[in-house]
Amino acid sequence: MSKKKKMVLAVSISSIVILLIGGAIIYLLWFFPTRVELINNKFEIVEKRISVSDNRFLWDTGASGTVLFSNIKLDKRQIGISFVLDTHHKLKICNLFFAKEYFDNSIRLKNLIYMEVKENITSIEGQKQKFGGILGMNIIGNYNWLLDFNNNTLSNFDISYQYNDLAVLKLKYKSKLYSYTDMEIEGMRFKKTLIDSGSDADLQLLQSDIEQINKIKQPDSIIKQFSRGLFSDNISSKKYIYSHIKVYGISFDTLSINESSERKISIGFFRKFDKVFWDSGKKEVRFYKNSK
Repeated sequence: MSKKKKMVLAVSISSIVILLIGGAIIYLLWFFPTRVELINNKFEIVEKRISVSDNRFLWDTGASGTVLFSNIKLDKRQIGISFVLDTHHKLKICNLFFAKEYFDNSIRLKNLIYMEVKENITSIEGQKQKFGGILGMNIIGNYNWLLDFNNNTLSNFDISYQYNDLAVLKLKYKSKLYSYTDMEIEGMRFKKTLIDSGSDADLQLLQSDIEQINKIKQPDSIIKQFSRGLFSDNISSKKYIYSHIKVYGISFDTLSINESSERKISIGFFRKFDKVFWDSGKKEVRFYKNSK
């Protein structure tokens, strides 16, 4: 075999190995069945977000993967590297780990695949809140979940578990990891809207979307504010506050829309209902008012 053919063969074999390793990491990160047991299903509200575990893990449907900060100590094994992108598109390279088990007084996680982020590179405001990590859709998507805002509880069930189908609002999404749907406000439809429980707003829209809405529905007030992401502080934006505005045909007495680079249905919108059922099996999110 000539030297040139040997070189081509070596490159081909190396490429195949890299692809196989990459495929294995993608499978582990996104589809490995991490098991969750909620020992105490009471959740804490931290900066309007849902937090579980003694170490403040955010329940975040807007995150495709799970992140633990490096202050969380557990028996782990590095299996690769990955990338973490925050809501303001700031990117960090981080290590990817496998841990057989994590547990505290509130939650037990088995066969955990996660990205580790050093807490000293996260946003200053985030460091002040002392979050332990983010439970993303690679874990959330393995279960059905019931958020009960009357009792401040979060319960998880087998993915085949059925819950009351008589919701006032149902939203469909297609991907296990990315919960995109369409938003409808005052008869206008906005495509590719992320259902994101990790964001503290009511709704988030592009500036051009808000300009469309304002042509037919004027806001009561506009507030200048600063938002943050996992790695970002002091991102300037505007919050528009409306009265008696219709979203999916439902009238809300008060609702705010934040100017953003991405369309989102956020945890503030969830909290306008009594209960929310996240049906990972059907890829459907159902919202209930005054439900039993």
